[in-house]
Amino acid sequence: MLTYVIGILAIICIGISFHRTDRFIKYTGSIFLLIGIAIVIMKQESFLTIPYKMLSMLDLLGLIIILPFITSIIKVGKYEHNVNKLLKANIDHLGQVYNRGSLSSFLVGSFLNLATLPLLINSLLRNLSNVSSQIKNKLISQSVLRGYSLCLIWSPMELLVAMTVDVTGVGYTTYLPWLLMLSLLLLLLDWLMGFKYKKYKYEKGDSGNEPLSMSNYKKIAIMIFALALFITSVNMFRNWTDIGFITSVTLVIIPFSIIWSLLIKRFKAYLSYSVKSWQRSTSKLQNYFFLFLSAGFFITMLKETSIFSYMQHPFFLAAEYPILLFVIIQVIFLLFAMVGFHPLVTFSILGEILKPLMATISPISIGFVLIMSSLSTAVAGPYNLSVSLTGSILKTNPYFVSLWNLVFALLFGSAGTILALFFL
Repeated sequence: MLTYVIGILAIICIGISFHRTDRFIKYTGSIFLLIGIAIVIMKQESFLTIPYKMLSMLDLLGLIIILPFITSIIKVGKYEHNVNKLLKANIDHLGQVYNRGSLSSFLVGSFLNLATLPLLINSLLRNLSNVSSQIKNKLISQSVLRGYSLCLIWSPMELLVAMTVDVTGVGYTTYLPWLLMLSLLLLLLDWLMGFKYKKYKYEKGDSGNEPLSMSNYKKIAIMIFALALFITSVNMFRNWTDIGFITSVTLVIIPFSIIWSLLIKRFKAYLSYSVKSWQRSTSKLQNYFFLFLSAGFFITMLKETSIFSYMQHPFFLAAEYPILLFVIIQVIFLLFAMVGFHPLVTFSILGEILKPLMATISPISIGFVLIMSSLSTAVAGPYNLSVSLTGSILKTNPYFVSLWNLVFALLFGSAGTILALFFL
């Protein structure tokens, strides 16, 4: 009964969201809905069964709704201000600005998620006001997006990571050390790639040479420690309850954030700010609700047809040569992102297709490829929120932002493929 009621509410959400979605999302979601309904008609199923088919994406939407509560504690505690000071402490040339932007994005991205981008980009725009637009836009889009994408690959609050844990059945703590190592290696590689900006001198403003105090370092250390504690709490809760990883993260966020606010004696400020932040964030989720509920319905219905078997066949053939399969997955994510497919939708389809292959190919290998390939779109997917938001703030075409980061995106995805080969 409860499942059916939730399904009906999901259908109502689709109806409410439809008129407020962006045009491209409206067309994409509508296509998913129409195909799903066509399959219902072809299978001669009753329309009364549709509410049961609407639930596959609800755990993702639940996590998206709850995320503002942990973002708010970072804002209330003013932790991002201390990280932001990294951008202008003891700077002599733009190569240092690039590295600081990348590092700052890497440090705060796990907590603030997309809110990291406007915070750091606007700060860098102020600090680089004397730099030409072409150099400035390219430097900012590369440093901030790359640092941001690298913190996502091991963050328990990243939807694509959480989905990988649930799809492959491999524990998050099994992935964590390898993904953390990979993110640090790629961060160092990114800094080497950003070394080309060293030839441009940095013109210091009034605040261009502010040293970092011990208090700043302490706040940054507390934030890193809190993230480690959060990861531990999620895994303990999951082991205790034996529920999915996505649901575990969703349920731990609010109590963890409340305890954190009490420890820093900012509970009242946190309560006031988090509720307002949640209201603002939730009122802008119509694109997510319409697209993901529609896509979930489409995927659920597609799995009940013979078409799904035909879609799996090429992957089964490629599975005889695992490296070929991994490269195909990597290319699919980037190509689909270029034409407007959200990586979560691509992941949902591929995840179902690849499940049978996990009996013959190591699930952890497939997991590494899925995480790295899907998150490569965070730096080179023009329709991805991170890239389109960056383009919007910089007043630059998101395709240019993707082009500036395309080589790094290919290296990003390939790193996952290389790591996966060691676990075959």
